[in-house]
Amino acid sequence: MAIPVLITGRHDVSPLPPHLDITVGHRDIRAALATADRTPAVVRSRDRIAAITGRAGLVEFLAFFPERPEAETVRAWLDSLDDTQVVEHVLHLRTVSGRPRELIKAGGELVTEARRYKERIGEPSRTGGAGV
Repeated sequence: MAIPVLITGRHDVSPLPPHLDITVGHRDIRAALATADRTPAVVRSRDRIAAITGRAGLVEFLAFFPERPEAETVRAWLDSLDDTQVVEHVLHLRTVSGRPRELIKAGGELVTEARRYKERIGEPSRTGGAGV
């Protein structure tokens, strides 16, 4: 909020969007403002933590499926997803958690996604880690 006040010398200005990178120059400040993410840092941080926790939980959950790929592949697949996608997978599993058949089906779909990822990238390098 201080930057617009310092620049204009007035207090009746709109605050900058929370995710506008002010460490670099912008050729067109209006375009930069229009495309800046308006998600506050506290929300971005909360979502990031949820995704990190979700990735770990999904690795553990998929360990129960005998047809799943090894842990390295599952982790690499989850790392290839953005945080929103990971949280969406976790939320979907949460919505079906009280219905075993749907939970198994949803888990099977995640296993299929991880296996497709493995097919696209090939074998991950083995670094001595145990499989899921």
